[in-house]
Amino acid sequence: MEKTNYDLIIIVNNDYRTNIKGVFAAGDSIEKKYRQITTATADGTISALNAIDYINKIKAPNYTEEAIAG
Repeated sequence: MEKTNYDLIIIVNNDYRTNIKGVFAAGDSIEKKYRQITTATADGTISALNAIDYINKIKAPNYTEEAIAG
């Protein structure tokens, strides 16, 4: 997280992963130019899909740390 003049924001990568392993963030809590319900909803969907992908990868029988590196 990072403190700005206005609030705390969460820094994420393109997959909405935070710097904490297995933690994703979306919507108005992340750093982005536009903050509105439409983009927050879309971000939440993308974050949820990436979280599902992450969970499926760590549950796979051939799981390795490299498989989930983002």
